[in-house]
Amino acid sequence: MTALAGFLARALAGLLALCCLAAVAHADPVSQRYGIYLTRLDDFDIRGTSFSATFWLFSTSADQQVPALQSLEFPNASHVETTNRLVEKVDGKNWLQERVQGNFRHSWDLSHYPFTRQTLRVEIEAVDDLNAIRLEPDVADTGFDKDIEISGWRIDSVRLVPVTKSYDTSFGDPRLPPGTVSRYSKLELEIVVEQTDPSAFITMVITPVIAIFITLITYLLFSRELGLLTARLSLLVGTIFAVVISMRSVAAELGSVTSINLLDVVHISALVYTTIGIAAAVQTWWALKNDADAGQTHRISRLILWLSTAALVVVLSLSFADAYFQRDVAPEGQAGHCCHKATESIG
Repeated sequence: MTALAGFLARALAGLLALCCLAAVAHADPVSQRYGIYLTRLDDFDIRGTSFSATFWLFSTSADQQVPALQSLEFPNASHVETTNRLVEKVDGKNWLQERVQGNFRHSWDLSHYPFTRQTLRVEIEAVDDLNAIRLEPDVADTGFDKDIEISGWRIDSVRLVPVTKSYDTSFGDPRLPPGTVSRYSKLELEIVVEQTDPSAFITMVITPVIAIFITLITYLLFSRELGLLTARLSLLVGTIFAVVISMRSVAAELGSVTSINLLDVVHISALVYTTIGIAAAVQTWWALKNDADAGQTHRISRLILWLSTAALVVVLSLSFADAYFQRDVAPEGQAGHCCHKATESIG
């Protein structure tokens, strides 16, 4: 009898636990409406894959508990500071606003550089799971200060988007089966910016452009004297070294780029064009050294000039057109989750 009573007691306790868990899982989450007003955007660090933003974060909630930044986290932030906190009760609702300044990670896509459009993101995620808190965007009051000035860039648009983030883990919650999917409410501030100043690009392509003009001039300086042809070869070889150094300088300034962009096309085109110029100079030197007809040699040199220059113009024109017309908002890599979740999850 005692064993039976113990079994029934354990079964009843388990049933009560399941009922409590089900009640929690099906409880209506508290809705908290958040808006963001961007007041500053700067420190675009392409090599360091980050940017800085300052904004006002504000919220209204009908819940008795006052919204707080302690209930939020910024998954793609490397550093965040909050100041100027204000909390008031207005018409039965809790109103919160705080000034947030932070540095946020961003993977810069330079595929269409210098015709670059980027979507910078500020991610805000609830610490409690979707059973407890649901974040909603305050679309009407979200925006940005039109007086924001960013050197070489302009803000095209700003919007706040609701997202549900899923994690394939229960974060060790003993009330849930292992591997249970956890879901959290999230808001993403999408800031679309467009590059407007081409001066940096012009500075980076000066060397390959000069190399192209030097190569072009060497074709026009046709001479029967082998000494001048040797000087022509030396000049072209030096030009190639200058282009290679320029490529290394650009790579050092922009950092690792996963795809070929317009800068790469200009440099590679200059290298190929100059290399063809060297081949033409060697052909001319070899022909004249072997007493070939100077007129025929000159015509061959001019033919190489026209064909290589035409190919260069076509390649650069198509590359510039592609970079300009195919530019769009670059897809961004998702920043990893930075904080431990110690809250209940739903399956």
